[in-house]
Amino acid sequence: MDINYGRPHGREDWDAIRELCGRTAEQGKGIPVERWPFFGEYWVGPYQRILPRWTYVARDADRIAGYLTGCPDTASFERWSLLAHRLPLFLKTVMGLYPANEDTRRFVRRFLVLEKSPFSQALFGRYPAHLHVNVDEAYRGARVGKSLLQLYFEDLRKAGVPGVHLVCGNRPVGFYEKLGFRTLARADQVFAMGLPL
Repeated sequence: MDINYGRPHGREDWDAIRELCGRTAEQGKGIPVERWPFFGEYWVGPYQRILPRWTYVARDADRIAGYLTGCPDTASFERWSLLAHRLPLFLKTVMGLYPANEDTRRFVRRFLVLEKSPFSQALFGRYPAHLHVNVDEAYRGARVGKSLLQLYFEDLRKAGVPGVHLVCGNRPVGFYEKLGFRTLARADQVFAMGLPL
């Protein structure tokens, strides 16, 4: 296995990232293909448009084996994302451009502040950066995820960022703990974790 690490190159890479997002959703089990368009736009779209330089890919020949999306300043990202991503996505969703499902309904409820995230942003004060990482099932156990994280952490340290956080289900908690993350809070089977840099 000859894995190369770098940044996405063009539309094809971003499309592959969105596809991998759908195939690895819900703790690696994947979601039905009809959910992929909205799911990919929700989870990948803002990074592609606002902060593409903070996205990393692991490439095996012509295949994206894994990716990491993140940003060094979540509060700033959220402000930019509201206008550049969430508002347009909300309008497209209520206009019916995406099939209605639990993903779209949850997004609309949260956009209208009818439902809140289980974790307050204040929880992450010492950990301003955040990340999402997904690895193709065929490459799990090959250090792809760990390598993507190490590249990201190195760039965050160079930028003077003091810490990074993530939110995940219970399945990858042990993986993140081995990298030094600690649990900051838990809501049912969802964990908020932080790592000082």
